[in-house]
Amino acid sequence: MSIVAKDSRSPYDYETRQKMQKVADENNIGYTVGVYNGYGSDATASVDNGFDVKFACFEPSV
Repeated sequence: MSIVAKDSRSPYDYETRQKMQKVADENNIGYTVGVYNGYGSDATASVDNGFDVKFACFEPSV
């Protein structure tokens, strides 16, 4: 699995990302942390539109 640290619009919430990494570690789930400069999520679009939310993103590794 890949845990996203940043996309083309903004960094993702550090605390939430750390929680995701902890859960993966506790359950022996392999992961990488990546930056996806060619990607933007619905969460970053929400923040761009004024919503105050913490967000994180993950995806299956290819």
